[in-house]
Amino acid sequence: MVSTATGTLIACSIIIALSLTALRKSIWQFVNMIQIIAYIRFFVEWSANAAFAFECMDSSVTGSIQTDFLWAAYDLVVDGLGFKLDEEKYESKWIKYLVGDPNLLRSLGVYPIIILLVLIAMIYCSILALGRNSNLSIRKQYIKVKRQLYWNSVLRLYLEIDLKLTHQALAVAWFLGASNVLRFSLSAALSIVLIIGPFLVLRFLIKEKDNLQDREVKATYSTLYDSIKTESGIESVYSFVFLARRLAFVLTVVCVYRYDFFKVMLFLWLEGFYMIYVGWYGPHVESQFNLTEKINESFMLLVGYIMFLNTDYLGNQMIRYYLGWCAIFIGIALYVLNFLVLLGTFLVELHHAYRMYTIRRKFILAYGRKEMISENYFKSSRDTGPRARHSLSSRASSRDDFSPSKKRRSSKLSRKSSLV
Repeated sequence: MVSTATGTLIACSIIIALSLTALRKSIWQFVNMIQIIAYIRFFVEWSANAAFAFECMDSSVTGSIQTDFLWAAYDLVVDGLGFKLDEEKYESKWIKYLVGDPNLLRSLGVYPIIILLVLIAMIYCSILALGRNSNLSIRKQYIKVKRQLYWNSVLRLYLEIDLKLTHQALAVAWFLGASNVLRFSLSAALSIVLIIGPFLVLRFLIKEKDNLQDREVKATYSTLYDSIKTESGIESVYSFVFLARRLAFVLTVVCVYRYDFFKVMLFLWLEGFYMIYVGWYGPHVESQFNLTEKINESFMLLVGYIMFLNTDYLGNQMIRYYLGWCAIFIGIALYVLNFLVLLGTFLVELHHAYRMYTIRRKFILAYGRKEMISENYFKSSRDTGPRARHSLSSRASSRDDFSPSKKRRSSKLSRKSSLV
């Protein structure tokens, strides 16, 4: 009974693990869409209901509600010890809203914990690198960690945290300036790296275009083109287009923060260009992801036109309040749509994994039953295979040749032949 339950648990774990592995693309598309919806709160000054809804969507992705509680407890401890925290002075409430918390660790939610885990993986990889030439098992472990936990984790984290991290670094360096030299230097250096990052990705994808499907390259850098068509150069640079659009969003919000109308125009241009790229080239291997992206960007264009009415073009606060509800409805619709796509993909992959498991299990049982039957037959019949059967028949024939009845029969035949 216990062994059956254990086997069932292991089988379910294998099936779910295989399904989640195949879900990486769906999960990432879901998270990416929620990040973009949450980020549009920085383009215009939304009504209170829409701003709160977009902040909740951002918290659902970054986990900032849980981390804010921990940071609040930390502040209470610091204040209790007598250390007063310096408060920043901002030119306007809008700049304060754009910057948020100038502390980089606080503003990123749960991402610092993920960064810490990646750093631990890097340290572990460095330790394995010291003994990789002395032991074969250590070398295999080093290669596995370097490919799966090192590069793929770093690249996946970069793609996921890019929008939030770029906005925070640029906003702190742009608006707070050199009021704090250490913080400004860190934010400015990080901003430069994040601005150059998409172009480094583009250079890699163009340089390694013919080698993207090689086993070594794919095992290390496949995160940059996972489930992306690599036959054409335009389709294979999807990650660059993805990162460049996010960078353009941040530069628009930070650099032209005084001109809401112009920010909305730039948002619509960027969304239009991205939709043309996805619709014309279809960079995703699975057609469902191309279709989902087209639907998402169509709704985002609609939100962009709603943003026009949240600028100084419209001064009626009641109408802006109802427009905020329209934007909330569109955001929730996109949230539900992407979640249903994620759930549908999960169920399909779960069914596929279960079918593969049952086929494999039937094959193992059939093969094992055949071996068991053969083994019992050999034990009961003193037969151990074709060679043994041949040797047994040869022994039987030799015994028959030297039997007494055989000898008498042969002697009678010899006498008859002599008389004739």
